[in-house]
Amino acid sequence: MQTRSAGSSSPVGRLAQRRGSSAEAALQAEAARLGVPDGVLKRGFLVKKGHVLPTRKGRYFVLGQHSLSYYKATRDGDVELKGVLELKASDVISPIPHSDVWLQIRQIEGPRGRKSYKLDLKGSLLILG
Repeated sequence: MQTRSAGSSSPVGRLAQRRGSSAEAALQAEAARLGVPDGVLKRGFLVKKGHVLPTRKGRYFVLGQHSLSYYKATRDGDVELKGVLELKASDVISPIPHSDVWLQIRQIEGPRGRKSYKLDLKGSLLILG
């Protein structure tokens, strides 16, 4: 997962500008409906890099005490939960050494073995929490 600046020339920047506060409210309402815990640590728009094709898609992420969820907002205002990464006490969330812009989430054990996720925080969009 990578982030980009919210400049008007980037697709995510245009998406964030189009959404406005009503879409933000819809995303927060959907997160509440789906049971995202009140203990939200961070939330906001990030750019997710595809794992099969090198495409980048804007997603609304919610980092809670026990999960990292991401949502897709459509142009007509609908909100769809796209994925949830359950976090356990054995998972490690830490800054990457020698970098002030990367955060790494490492799952020690998961259904598919070990997994590692990187978040680029340098140009993150609309970080709210």
